[in-house]
Amino acid sequence: MKKIVLCLCFLALILSGCSNKQKESGISDTEPQIPIPQEEILELPKWIPGDYPRVAVFFGYGYQTEEEQAPVLAELAKEFGLIQEQGLIVPFSFPDVYYTNKKVSSSFIIDYLKEYDLMALILVGSPDRIHYSLADLQDEEVTYPIFSIFPQDDVTGTEAGSFLVLDWHESASEEGDEELENAGFTGDLGNILIPLIHTIKGNIRKGIQENAAAFADELARQMKDTMPGITIRHYVDPETGIKAFNHFVLGA
Repeated sequence: MKKIVLCLCFLALILSGCSNKQKESGISDTEPQIPIPQEEILELPKWIPGDYPRVAVFFGYGYQTEEEQAPVLAELAKEFGLIQEQGLIVPFSFPDVYYTNKKVSSSFIIDYLKEYDLMALILVGSPDRIHYSLADLQDEEVTYPIFSIFPQDDVTGTEAGSFLVLDWHESASEEGDEELENAGFTGDLGNILIPLIHTIKGNIRKGIQENAAAFADELARQMKDTMPGITIRHYVDPETGIKAFNHFVLGA
């Protein structure tokens, strides 16, 4: 019995000594907490190069020069990519002959676009008599919708040739006034074009392009992030008081 007691005491002394050695050497019974460096979160590209239907954007009044177009194209390039990089956007500028009225070719848009497979055509600040070109596109029975942003042409002709017309509230009753340049809008055009193109991409297969009012409602939701507090309402002809079914006005 004494031998058993002595053995137990001797074992206790050994265990106590090991514990003290661990404390002296800094060794812990628990697993060490090794800091794991967090990997940097890589920003995924917003668009992928490919061969798919494009969106053509024609720049007119207020966006004629390279200096005026540059910031807008930079935003579109980042969000969707340009055709030069196999991106979504095909940018054009209205030709000078269209502004001088020396020669107006109503078919020039068709000539520019005939080689592209398009999901939509957007006209920004389109000049006078552009409705003739829109009529030519209808004769060609194009399948993609046409959007007229801040048009400077005849109201009725623009409405007839477009799926959706969008004006700025300060110039909604002054169409055709060339002195407006960018139709009274002095903000960031990308804040309009980017949600518009996202709305086109998201709804082109849903049939919503057959209903301009439903499309405008969806566009208003898309624009909440880029232009908080913005509203989109139907355009009302100041002379007749008739509400246009596909003509809308942006306003705060």
